[in-house]
Amino acid sequence: MAHQIGDYILRGELRNTRANGVYGWLEFAPDVGVHVELTGNLRGQLSRKHIKFSTPRSKQTGKDPFETLPEEVERLADRQIGVIGDVNLSRVRVPTIPLTEFTQLDRDQQDRFSEEKDCLYLEWYSQNGRVVAEIIDPDIEFLDERQAKEAEPPEFESTNSSLDSGIAETYLEMEGRAIADADLAAELAGDFDDDLDSELDADEAFDSDDDGSGDDESDDPYGLFAPDLDRSVADALKPPGGTPENLLDEDGGPVTPRSWDEVIPGLDPEIKAMYEQWDEIFEGKKDEPVSYLFETPLRLPPPDRVTSDEEAQSLVVAILAQLALLSVAVDVCEHYTPQQTYHLLMTEILPTAKVHPNLAASRMVQHYSTSDHCDACEAAFDAQYNADQLNDDDEDENDNKDDEVL
Repeated sequence: MAHQIGDYILRGELRNTRANGVYGWLEFAPDVGVHVELTGNLRGQLSRKHIKFSTPRSKQTGKDPFETLPEEVERLADRQIGVIGDVNLSRVRVPTIPLTEFTQLDRDQQDRFSEEKDCLYLEWYSQNGRVVAEIIDPDIEFLDERQAKEAEPPEFESTNSSLDSGIAETYLEMEGRAIADADLAAELAGDFDDDLDSELDADEAFDSDDDGSGDDESDDPYGLFAPDLDRSVADALKPPGGTPENLLDEDGGPVTPRSWDEVIPGLDPEIKAMYEQWDEIFEGKKDEPVSYLFETPLRLPPPDRVTSDEEAQSLVVAILAQLALLSVAVDVCEHYTPQQTYHLLMTEILPTAKVHPNLAASRMVQHYSTSDHCDACEAAFDAQYNADQLNDDDEDENDNKDDEVL
């Protein structure tokens, strides 16, 4: 059964400016909503567009939203990953009288007591299964590139307190995952470079103010830390009675990890169970092949028998919908066609991918990306890296010239 959430949406934003990816957010109440990171494309008038929309409900006032949100909304994962299903913007007839009365009328009478309105229909498959939002009479704004860069996604409180572990979504398999959105990747890289430059500038400023009375190489110029701090920390991390020599067992392997009861005496049993499950997920010892965990068995033809993108797309949606239930996302780059994506799923991902059976309950998401196998993506990343290096060299050269002038 689908999660029907259209009646509870106040406003939202969806971006499909890059092929094969839909990103955005949906708000159900002030500070309450979900973010979406879905594989696929919007269609029709919405294809490759960036839109913001609000609903008639957003202009109404009511009770505390936490008291009025239904179970199908509260159960939604805070970050919806998965695949786009049917999406369209159309005109529909909407009753102007109560539905119970409307259904008793014949066709001619129904036309008299109804009116045409826009309908934004959104369907996707996520950790929660099939989700449908049928939004009647939305106020839709199409954003241009400048407006898109100015827009900032909102931060939401969790809709699902049972999944609120106090941590942000965790991405597993980081080494095998590329950020799907090139703009986001560039922004993150720029933020990191700015932070690093700021730290280096601060270090240089401190060194230049040194009066020469202390050791220039000192990591603790103000004497804030005890001289034996490193040893104290190392001792605290050892098992009881442990020494550096006996951190390995008789066979040369690591000693048995301490239980959480030993690490944090008096730990709440539910918190302990959560920590133990995180250990299992990160260690991967209880992972199972994803194909064994599919809720619905799939009949999948060999890739060489799939001869059209239309046929491949329906198969890709079926596979990604099953993976989403396991909290596994496949990010598809703009260069990959549905046939290429299906081939990669069948030959590289499904035969080898493993996942913890309870990964979805942990709020963690395991990502795979076509960009790891895409020559065009690799060439683009290399070109961007070389351009960044060239810019850095030019900036260093200009800084050196400025120093010489001074």
